[in-house]
Amino acid sequence: MKVLLVVIILCVAQTGWSQNGDSAHPNAPAEAKTLCLCELRVHGTSKGGNIGEFLGGAAGGAIGAASAGGGYYAEFGAEVQQIFQNALSGSKLFQYAGKDKVAMREAGKDLSLAEAAKENHLDWCLKAETINEAAMGFNKKLRMVAKWELVSPDGQKLKIETSVESDDTYGKFPNGADPQLKPAYLKLAKDNVLQFLDKLAAKYGS
Repeated sequence: MKVLLVVIILCVAQTGWSQNGDSAHPNAPAEAKTLCLCELRVHGTSKGGNIGEFLGGAAGGAIGAASAGGGYYAEFGAEVQQIFQNALSGSKLFQYAGKDKVAMREAGKDLSLAEAAKENHLDWCLKAETINEAAMGFNKKLRMVAKWELVSPDGQKLKIETSVESDDTYGKFPNGADPQLKPAYLKLAKDNVLQFLDKLAAKYGS
């Protein structure tokens, strides 16, 4: 399937948490791991059927638009970013690092997720990757698949995959880049991050 790819580089807090509402969940246990959503990649079919060139976003949340159709995914990706951050910051599983401080580069060099976790005193740097697609069938439901990768300072990785389908159907050829379908895909984004938190809790034994 041809896809359009937009990459968003998100936040990594430095030595402390934000004091303006992006701080750790007040009910998080003292021993909870510290985490930040460090990278988000948003995939999906493009209106023109183009394959977008991969572009790395600059630190601070800038979004690289891959092609003429990238405008849609830039907007969509920013909304997914907010949905994910809201859910993660509200979780009691970990202390969530806010977006007010960014450190994804050092000495002019991009940091790996493990390096970013180490430099910013995080237990986990989280990378999320989503794709908008359609389920099998004549009248197809929408589906969003998300792959989550938690990386520790020593490079250890925990991978979790989530997948959610819409309740309604959207015809024979629903397009992942159709603005009219954006509310439905954003609902799937909310369901995906909640499923991620459930699976993470299960792995934690919480």
